[in-house]
Order: sequence, then C-alpha cells, then structure tokens
Amino acid sequence: MKQVLLALLVIFVCVGLSDRSDAARRVALVIGINDYQELPRLEKAVGDARAVAKTLGGLGFEVMTVLDPNRRGLNRAVSRFVRQLAPGDIAFVHYSGHGVEIAGENFLLPRDAPKPASGDVDFVRSESIGMRALLRRVAETGARTRIFVIDACRDNPFERSGVRSVGSTRGLARVEAPAGTFIMYSAGYRQTALDKLGNGDTENTSVYTRVLIEKLRQGGRSISEIAREVRVDVERLAKSVGHVQRPAYYDELSARLVLKAALPPVSQSAAPAAKSTRGQLELVFWNSVKDSRNPAIIESYLKQYPQGAFVTLARTMLDELKEQQIPATGPSLAPPGPEDPIPVTAQTVRAIQLELDRHRCDPGPADGIWGRGSKRAVESFASHASTPLESEPSAKLLETLKQTSEPVCPAVAAVPEDQKPAGQDDVTSAPPVIVCKRARMNSCLRARKLCARGSLSGCTLRCRQGDGRACATAKRIRADQRKKASVNRKTRQQSRRQTTRQRRSRSGISGECGICRNIRVCGHRLLQARGAGLCD
Repeated sequence: MKQVLLALLVIFVCVGLSDRSDAARRVALVIGINDYQELPRLEKAVGDARAVAKTLGGLGFEVMTVLDPNRRGLNRAVSRFVRQLAPGDIAFVHYSGHGVEIAGENFLLPRDAPKPASGDVDFVRSESIGMRALLRRVAETGARTRIFVIDACRDNPFERSGVRSVGSTRGLARVEAPAGTFIMYSAGYRQTALDKLGNGDTENTSVYTRVLIEKLRQGGRSISEIAREVRVDVERLAKSVGHVQRPAYYDELSARLVLKAALPPVSQSAAPAAKSTRGQLELVFWNSVKDSRNPAIIESYLKQYPQGAFVTLARTMLDELKEQQIPATGPSLAPPGPEDPIPVTAQTVRAIQLELDRHRCDPGPADGIWGRGSKRAVESFASHASTPLESEPSAKLLETLKQTSEPVCPAVAAVPEDQKPAGQDDVTSAPPVIVCKRARMNSCLRARKLCARGSLSGCTLRCRQGDGRACATAKRIRADQRKKASVNRKTRQQSRRQTTRQRRSRSGISGECGICRNIRVCGHRLLQARGAGLCD
C-alpha cells in the first residue's frame, strides 16, 4: 500500500509541475516555403512546416501555420503572431525556406523574393525579413521564453557566376541571442542542410526536421538536451552519405525548459498494486486536466485512457473548446487577411482621434482615452457625412475616417451679435474651441486650460455658429485680466516707493535734492556736500 501511495504522490507532483508549465500560454508560428517564384524551388520545406505544426499542437501550442506566403503575407503573419503574444508566454517560431547572410546578418526570404541586380544588397534587405528585427519584435512582447528553429541553411539562392553576388556563398551567420532566447539552426556556420539522404529517401521532411520532431515527442528532456541529441543524430546521418552537417544552437535561457513532461516509471514490485488502483490514478490525472482550456491537454487524457470513465465528458469538452477556438493546426492555413480584427489599443484610439481632428470634428486631446468628447466627434462626423457609424473605437471606424480625404465637419467662425440667428441668444455656456496643431499637442492642451479661464493669449479661436457671445465673453475676461494686471502693477510700484520713503525717514535721510558744483545730488550725499561747503 505504501508503494501505491508513493506512486500516486509522484504522479501527482509530476502532473502539478506539468500544470505549472502549461499555465504559461504556448503560441507558435510555423512557416514553410517551397514554391519560390524567381529563386530555386525547394522540395520539403512545406512538409517540414506541416510536421512541426502537428508536433507542436500535440505539445499544447496554439499553432499558426503559414505556407508559401509572399512578402506581404509573411509580414502580416509575423505581425499577427506578435499581437497574440503576452508577457509570460512561451513563443516558438519555426522557419523552413531560403535564407541568406548579408554582412553578418541573416535574412529570411518570402515566396516572391526577386533576384537583385549585381551586388544590390539594400534591395534584398528591403524585400526580406531580418532575423535581428524578428528577435527584437518577439522579445518586446514580454514573452518569457522564445524558441526559434531556422531551417534555412542552404546554398545562397542569389549566387551567380560572372557577377558580384549578394550574400555569402552558403549557410547562415552566427547570431547573438538575447536573454530568454533559444535559437536552433539546421546546420553550423557556413554549412548547408540536407533535404534527403539519397535518391531512395522518400520522406516528406528534411533530415534535420525528422530528427527534431522525434526528439520533441519524447518526454522528460529539456530543450537544451533535445538540441544536443539532434546535433549528434543529424551529424551521424549526414556523415553516412559523405556530408558535413553539424546543427548549431545558441542557448540564452536562465532555467531548464521541458516542453513535455515524462511520467515516472512504475517499479515491478508496485506494478500489481498499481494495477488494482488504476481508477485512482485515472481520477488524479482527470482532476489535473479537467479545468484546462487547452484542447491538447484534454486530448492527452483521451490518449492515456481511451476506455476511461470520463471519456464521454472529455470528448464533449473537447468539441466545445474546438468550436470556441480557431483550429490550432491546418495543412494550408492562409495568411491573415485585412478583414482580421485588429485589437483596439491606445495607439488605435489615438489614431482615430487624430483622424477626427483632421476632419475638424473636435474630439479633444489625442491621448488614447476614449471618452464622451471622442464619441461626440464620431456622431458629428456621421451626421455631416451621412454615414451610420458606431460610437466605439474599432479598426473599421479608423478605416472609414482614413478613406475620407476632405474634412467633413464644417469650419465656421464667430458670428457677430447682429447676425446671430433668432432664438440663439442664450447659447453662451459652450467654451471657445482651440484649434490644435498635431506637432504642438502639449502646448495646445495648456492653451485649452488657459482658454477655459479666459486667458486667450497665444490661442487661435474657432467658435461654432451661435456661440459668438461665448467668444466675446472670453475676450472680455481677457481684457479685464489685463486691466487688473495693470492696476496691480501700478499698486506694487506705489507700494515700493512708499516703502523707500519710510525707510529713508526712519534713517534720517531726506529726499531733498540740490545742485552742487553743477551736479545734482540727493539725500545723504546732499548733506555731505553742504557740510563740505560744495553747494551754494
């Protein structure tokens, strides 16, 4: 009985550790490109991507698979992947396709990458995705762990005889991995990766990928141990066909990362007792996964206990989770289109406010906070443009505002008192509106506060029709302030003069002045000059 309890305790601890690992959300981007338009076509890059996506889906990753994307589709997929990441997540990026090294930096090439002119390095950089930029963008999301698998170590697709080539002859360059990053290359520095081991090799995946997914499926190994084992096996297979391929990896992780935990082996002496308590083990396992929202974790229970007591419930939960989520993997998931929703962030709200300000609809300060002023500006735009719009911020609203080139809201000036429409004499509560320039937003915000107090110096006013009295009131307040300031200035001057007279009176100094030897002197100097007989 003690052995059974010990086995249960060990399994419970392992399941608990697995839950802590699964608590960190896992998100993966898998890219595979075969059908290059102008570069040499590849045979197994798409097969590699599909195999890796399936393996990562079984490890609990939310996988976005992108096959044969062009430059725009590849950039869009990377942007969508970065938006899905959050602080504390585990990010996994796998790329299989053409790559090139230029001046020590690696670049990943999309399907429509063109052949440049002789030595046109800048053109290649603009038409590809740099590894440094990709590493930086993923790191800026705050993802706790970032894993990159780059299977692009092939011959330079731009190499041509008789002209100056772009990039190195073969392979990719070494890379400086930032903290929290683990990078794996299918081959070492200046080496190329094998797609197959000979004409008889009919596998759909390259040599490196088939070894990698086999190691990922084995539990209990850290990512560093997997990389070392993959290096040994790939080097041995490549050597068998006379090729040199030693996969490289760069480890900057601070802690041991295990993607798949291994269940502890049950000893022979505890096997009979464990068999009798299989229901208890299943109950412990089920309690550890029943509250998960990850379909892969529910599937792990079905695989472990295909005839278990909770199979029906598990399948029902799995169907509900799949209906709520986008399928994790797919053989040909297309790159995200322009109709995909963009999360409403402070930057999006600020962009909408700037567009409303461009249309002269007065949304208030472009501070990224959606309030009543912004809603009123949207309603004003919709009213003058005769377009029904929702008053809440969205990507559709931003696109509608950008499509309208000319300002929509009317630009009107103050109306004289004698020309005001009848029935609008009582419209005096609305404050003047400050016209703000985008380049001087902070100054404009201060100007709004000054205008609310009647200080109009340095402000440009734009009054709505019927609000002419409000403008006149504000100007009168400013004139009163100037008059009051002038009176205060004169009062202070008189006070200083009075203080000077009093100080001189207390010290016995007269304020009398006189002429002494054609020089005008006053006060104590006059007394001294008279005492010396210098004055008439």
